Amino acid sequence: MMPAPYATVPREHNQSIGEQCHAALIAAAEAKSEALKLERLAKRVFSQLVVSMTGPISQREHAARADIKYIAAEDAYITAQTSENLARAHADSAQIRYEIWRTNAATSRAEMNLR
Repeated sequence: MMPAPYATVPREHNQSIGEQCHAALIAAAEAKSEALKLERLAKRVFSQLVVSMTGPISQREHAARADIKYIAAEDAYITAQTSENLARAHADSAQIRYEIWRTNAATSRAEMNLR
């Protein structure tokens, strides 16, 4: 009988699937932290710009959103958010691969006990 495609631990950079899953989860957490940090920074930049301007609040908010400092901060946040989403997808994929490996390993053990 041929082994299942994930019956053995796939190796990536000499790491077990569990190690790969752990590394992917850590990377996803770090990416999320970076995105949150940049989101807060963008909000601070926006608030500082609104407070530093004069005129009606709606006019100051629109001017702040058009300011190059806010645009740069928001762009950095959007880029970090994209990185977070990709890291989370990679972590989810690693978890799925781990569960497939674990299930196939359990199935192999059960088949050995049935013989």
